Amino acid sequence: MHRGRICEYGSPRDILDRYRDDDRVEVRMLSGEVKLVPQEDVGLYLGKAASIHSLEPTLESVFIQVTGERFDDK
Repeated sequence: MHRGRICEYGSPRDILDRYRDDDRVEVRMLSGEVKLVPQEDVGLYLGKAASIHSLEPTLESVFIQVTGERFDDK
């Protein structure tokens, strides 16, 4: 809801899934190198990765995209 208008609906997971436009994940290698790889290739990096992070949007970034305003804008 924004300014009395329903802009989006559904569970947080449903909303994030609708706005996800990147199927890659960030793989930070033990060496410090960072790679962006398709989700289906993540298994190739297990054991060599220090961390793996999805690139899904946040609820805040979806709010900004839908309304054009930040939470703290007045």
